Amino acid sequence: MANSTSNLDLIATAQAFKEMLANMLFDAASPSMIWGRRASTTNGLTWGYFGGTFVNNAGTANSVANGTVTLTASTTNYLMANPSTGAVTSNTTGFTAGLVPLYSIVTGTTGVTSYLDYRSYQPSITGGQLQSVANEGTGVGIYDTGSTGGAVKLKSLVAGTGISVVDNGNGTITIGASGTSGTVTGGANEGSGVGVFDAANSTAATLKYKTLVASTGVTVTDNGTSGIALGASAAATAGPAVQQAGSTVVASATTVNFAAGFAVTQPSTGVAQVTVNSPYGTPDTPPQTSLFPNTVNFASATLTQQAWGAQLSETSQSSEYVAAAYMSAYPSTPFQCVVRLKVMPLLTNFNGAGIAIRDSGTGKVMCFGLHSQGTGAGYVGVKNYNSPTSYSGWQYNALTVIIPPNWIRVRDNGTTMYWDISPDGVLWTNLASFSRTAFLANPNQIGLFVNANGIATAACFFSFYAGV
Repeated sequence: MANSTSNLDLIATAQAFKEMLANMLFDAASPSMIWGRRASTTNGLTWGYFGGTFVNNAGTANSVANGTVTLTASTTNYLMANPSTGAVTSNTTGFTAGLVPLYSIVTGTTGVTSYLDYRSYQPSITGGQLQSVANEGTGVGIYDTGSTGGAVKLKSLVAGTGISVVDNGNGTITIGASGTSGTVTGGANEGSGVGVFDAANSTAATLKYKTLVASTGVTVTDNGTSGIALGASAAATAGPAVQQAGSTVVASATTVNFAAGFAVTQPSTGVAQVTVNSPYGTPDTPPQTSLFPNTVNFASATLTQQAWGAQLSETSQSSEYVAAAYMSAYPSTPFQCVVRLKVMPLLTNFNGAGIAIRDSGTGKVMCFGLHSQGTGAGYVGVKNYNSPTSYSGWQYNALTVIIPPNWIRVRDNGTTMYWDISPDGVLWTNLASFSRTAFLANPNQIGLFVNANGIATAACFFSFYAGV
């Protein structure tokens, strides 16, 4: 029967043209045979299927032609249909989400060994239809009664173009203003003290606040949890006064200097820092011994780290020998190397200390420094060495008084070297200049040297800087 109390047309034993009745029955059942296995085109690893007319959930009729699919040997093949067009596809990984499962087919090396029919799921017969939707609870409903069984419509939460609603994905939404619309219904200062909200001049469209200070020469910076910082703007002739404990008044500036030789600095971190002023002018940059990993002729020399700098000492040598320690890399030109040092030369020949520049390819060294002479005179000069143990001669020398300058400097601009001295590291006097290749073919190492000719010699380097 066909969902009725009467039977389908049955084939009688003595009936003529039985095939005609059978074909009519098959014709009536053919819509349900779409995608069914077609034995006449199924052979080996080829799977045949029937086509037909397929109506999708949108009500569109699609014509599906009879077809075949080539199966993959020795695995499970999955046949599926597109829920919109009815087109058949296959893979060996599993039914693809969103497609209509048809068959799972197990294959051997040459043909099908078994299969399962999944065609009971067809979008056109399982799609269903919405029966009813209603708003719940109180308030303005979001369900649009103009919805149909196939399409549910919801109202927008907001009607204006100046307001946005964002779904945060965690059970909450954010409502904001995407334009200039909206009004404020109220505002007030909280807590004690002078309020910053200007209630008299604020409106529903514009909120106004008082400035924290009235002067044009004062700035106020919000430092978050560190509090606020008062400062002087460019228009101020002096910073505002800050009074502590009713007795001490200090100008609100970034640096406070005291006659005792130190400075208190208020950096952006909100933590005060104390810096000792150098009694010798420019603040020192104490060198670290790790800055000089390469040494030459250093068997009996030592380089020792102190809190105030680096000590370089050498035992007494029998001749004009140089012990030197060099930086890992020669700075890019143009650069300057600035040193403040103290060396204790005695009444012997040619001992001293200072800045050493070396050509590692030839081994030649130029020593810029403070040098003593056996006559008791001192030189601020440049000595050339063919090697650390082979003196060549003066590149430049000038006599100095008993108290030598504290600061020395070498500058290299890529073409010329300059030899300078200074009493404070600020005011410099140039003594000499010469080609950077006058003695060294390729100067590529820079560091410190000590010369202990005839007597043990030590020098302390309080400051060392090599850079622009």
